[in-house]
Amino acid sequence: MSDLIVRIDEKDQRILKDVADDVKDAITALQTRIDSLTKDLEGAEGKIGELQTEKDQLQGRLDAAESQGDGSEEIEAAVQARFDAWNQVIPVVGSDKLEIDSKLTPSQIKATAIALIDPKLDIDGKSDSYIDGLWEGVKGRSPRKTDRFLTKKNNQRTDGVEPRQRSKVVANYEGAYLRSRRNASN
Repeated sequence: MSDLIVRIDEKDQRILKDVADDVKDAITALQTRIDSLTKDLEGAEGKIGELQTEKDQLQGRLDAAESQGDGSEEIEAAVQARFDAWNQVIPVVGSDKLEIDSKLTPSQIKATAIALIDPKLDIDGKSDSYIDGLWEGVKGRSPRKTDRFLTKKNNQRTDGVEPRQRSKVVANYEGAYLRSRRNASN
């Protein structure tokens, strides 16, 4: 066996015959290790690409959620508008003629009251602003009713109806009304 010539950093290196086989084995092991690390690097780069895509998607969802807000102000405003509408309608029409439904919009609440005050008026398909304006005009035509389902401070009913006969919605409205009055005085 002759001396082995190996090129390292553009220079030829002569390796003696006695260690040539050991050097060949070392070079083969190093090349195998380089190939293994190259495959690992390619796999890591692929995983980095996947994670970057996932990060971009999550960042987009986060940005969208931050721009939309949690909606609590809109929900609170909608609930308050419904509550205010019931507070306007019940004293005029009376609670005995109304079926209190928390799902109705303020315009639907007023439209129901308008239909009770003047059933001849056609309000089907009318806009919210039309119904609001019509309510302002019609509410003075009906004599003011007392709010018959509200309780006194000592929890005695003013209308003689037993508490178990009230609907759950009316009981909820009663509690909300009393809390609003209590909060208004604070």
